[in-house]
Amino acid sequence: MADKLTFKMPDAPSPTPPIGANVGEGLVVSVPLAQIQTFPNHPFRVQMNEDMQELVESVQDHGIQEPVTLRAMGGYYQLLSGHRRCKAAELAGLTEVPAIIKHDMDDYTATVWMVQANRRRSHIAPSELAKAYAMEMDALRHQGKKADDAAAESWSANQIAKDSGVSSRQVYRYIRLAKLIDPLLAMVDNSAEKVKADPSKQIFVMPMTVALTLADLPQKQQQLLYDCICQTGKAPTLSQAAELYKMNEQNGMTVETISAVLNEVEKKKAAACPFSSDFIDVVLLSWYEDSLAAHYRTDTTQKFTKRVLRTYRHQGYTGPIAEVQTHIDGKSDGLYIYAQHKSYRLTWTKVAARIGELIELGRYQDPFQKPKEQPAPPAEATLCDTVAQSAQPVTNLRQLRNKQEREAFLENYACWGIWKEIPELRVRFYKYDLPNGARIVAQTYVHPPISNIPDRNQEYTVAEYALLLPEGDDFRGQYEYGHEHSFYRPNGASKSTLIAYLTEKKPWVAGFD
Repeated sequence: MADKLTFKMPDAPSPTPPIGANVGEGLVVSVPLAQIQTFPNHPFRVQMNEDMQELVESVQDHGIQEPVTLRAMGGYYQLLSGHRRCKAAELAGLTEVPAIIKHDMDDYTATVWMVQANRRRSHIAPSELAKAYAMEMDALRHQGKKADDAAAESWSANQIAKDSGVSSRQVYRYIRLAKLIDPLLAMVDNSAEKVKADPSKQIFVMPMTVALTLADLPQKQQQLLYDCICQTGKAPTLSQAAELYKMNEQNGMTVETISAVLNEVEKKKAAACPFSSDFIDVVLLSWYEDSLAAHYRTDTTQKFTKRVLRTYRHQGYTGPIAEVQTHIDGKSDGLYIYAQHKSYRLTWTKVAARIGELIELGRYQDPFQKPKEQPAPPAEATLCDTVAQSAQPVTNLRQLRNKQEREAFLENYACWGIWKEIPELRVRFYKYDLPNGARIVAQTYVHPPISNIPDRNQEYTVAEYALLLPEGDDFRGQYEYGHEHSFYRPNGASKSTLIAYLTEKKPWVAGFD
């Protein structure tokens, strides 16, 4: 018969030693709460929230499961980690807590130990992290023993970044944030927690970018700014924060000048747009993206604006738009338009708003889908199979920037106009003569219904493409494509082949001035 399993209860904490007694490292002892003091300028707050209530109930039922860590001082113990546990023990009515006591620890070592131990919390507010990084940086700089302050600071930042799992740049950002006064830091915390601003209750929010712009202001000016925020009920935007910083550098800040900036009284009016609204619409439509129309109905305004920014940021175009040589550049702060020796910047908010209006009006469409005047088809449907027999190549093909635009160009063959037609066979031909002399032909015919396929139970149109290459065009070798008419037949060239041709040969270049 197997031996009976036995369990040994853990030993109870050792009794409280005299204050200052050299207790062995790692030994758990019982310490009265009255002999414990909080670490000076402890950056991590103990909040009386739902999590704290659950911790109090756990302590009442099971006691303190994990000992706190203390630092032996002259006449008392300094709390390094376990501030929430000590507060929960106090609320639960306990008078003592289990603890591990650290000895022979200087102030700088204790600071680093405290920050690193508390940084394991599941949730840390930006203000807490900023103050913690600043304290740890100061302590590490004294421990680093580098030849100069710059080397010590760089070494300290790299150590913090390595221990925290972030970049040194992020560490510097938070340390800079620590220069803000507490009321402004609270606004940053509200922004991170997505707290809704309520000026009537003096609740304000401030994004990190705005806070970093204001962090270099002297604390006296920061307090003056916060007072004006409370009076006006308005927090500064990023551009207003930059204006306030510049104002303080030049002439100083007063209540009147700060309030004027927050109320936008002295803010310069934006320069009138030098382009007509119709031209702006054409520019926006030239960057048409069908996914925007699909998401506009379901996205919030903020999410839709971010979607527009992600779609068009880092994109550029140079070429004719509405018969005007135009340059468009998508940057992080907006869409830049240059034409006729004039320039204008549209913020992404304005771009998204106007695209939304065009969608509502039913005018947000691919430019290739716009109807064009086309000559009437000839009475007799005669076929020709060489480029030489057709009209001269057109020269107004716009630049096709990506695969989606090239595919959309091919799928909108109906906009090219009917080239040839055989009514008896219900067959039509559409052609597009490219500026480099090549030709794309789309042949369509009506397919009879297929009863066992739900979306094919009625007649539907099928399009097959052909690619005609001019003499001397060596696209992928003559043995694959042969003469110019070799792919002028049903199923001659797939859309992928045509897209590859548009991608590699870039035929529209011949049509630009």
